[in-house]
Amino acid sequence: MVRVLIVGNANDSHNKRFLRQLNKSDYLDIHIFSYVDMNDVADIENKLFVKRKIFPHSFYKIPKISLLFETIDIFFTLQSIKRQNYYDVISINYMWICLVPSRNILRKMCNKLMITPFGSDVYRISKYEQYQYCKVYKKADYVVSSIEQFKRDLQKKFNIPINKFVNLRFGSDIIDFILTDNSTKEIAKQYFNIKDYYVISCGYNGSVQQNHDKIITEILKIKNKLPYNYILLFQMTYPKSNNIYIDKIEGTLKKYNIKYLILSDYLSDIEVVKLRKATDLFIHIQDTDAYSGSVQEYLLSGAKVINAAWLNYPDLEIDGYPYYIVNKFEDLSDVILFSIKDNSELLTKRVKNIIKEKSWNYQGNKWVQFLTQKNG
Repeated sequence: MVRVLIVGNANDSHNKRFLRQLNKSDYLDIHIFSYVDMNDVADIENKLFVKRKIFPHSFYKIPKISLLFETIDIFFTLQSIKRQNYYDVISINYMWICLVPSRNILRKMCNKLMITPFGSDVYRISKYEQYQYCKVYKKADYVVSSIEQFKRDLQKKFNIPINKFVNLRFGSDIIDFILTDNSTKEIAKQYFNIKDYYVISCGYNGSVQQNHDKIITEILKIKNKLPYNYILLFQMTYPKSNNIYIDKIEGTLKKYNIKYLILSDYLSDIEVVKLRKATDLFIHIQDTDAYSGSVQEYLLSGAKVINAAWLNYPDLEIDGYPYYIVNKFEDLSDVILFSIKDNSELLTKRVKNIIKEKSWNYQGNKWVQFLTQKNG
């Protein structure tokens, strides 16, 4: 039995799906240390360690120094776990500044230390965080990345030797569901009461980085040239703290009398599949994106996709672009009109098969094989 400790946010949907896949194996004993407060532990089957708060509750609300208290809490909680546990593998699933002082404890708690970066913990960090994270990467035996550009960026930012990289990635439950779902585009549109509309989906969450405002600006340029039955669809189900931003976007849509639908309530995986299938055109021009999960889901569901040139995915582009490219925001309006009229088949069979292999059913087996064969 291989003992594995996952260090990260146990509330995170990616980590929950990851755990669900690893739990299918009879050869892995998975524990998790959650370094953030838990909302609900009911759906966590594994042994769970939660960060112990040492200081009075009011201390954690003090601006600028609250992270210091979080860092101390993590340090002493890990010390406590270390006294009674030793692991074959520890995987840090998303780097956080408060973990850095505990790097030596983590190193001593396991045979192999693995870092599984999510993307924003690479691309959306300060120079100070980058410098500090280098200390943890130096301690790691493995760094997870299956995407060549992401791997190069990790090497450049954190000075990681090439032999530390392992070719693993998180899978997609949505792709699993798409592959087994037999519903049609018409049925999917009926579910959201947009049966008779040409659906243009704008981004896949409610963060500012999705550049919804820039999309709307470009839509206004061509509003009268779009299909008469168009509707803009905004999936803004997370992050939950962005209500002010969502209200701002909705205010702009109302001001210019743009037909729209905002989805702000939680969507199940099945509902996300329906959303992908209901979409005719997906616009993806966010600032950064390491894994392109949503792009692949829309492509596999038969939607046309517009992708920003700065979000390149070499594994999807081996037969040419499977999406329409926009080089700068100001070009988006022209690319939208062209993509709507164009009937080219951009997604090849080979790339479609590559996307299918991004399913959790496929990737989960690779993770289990790596953890049991390399570390068992």
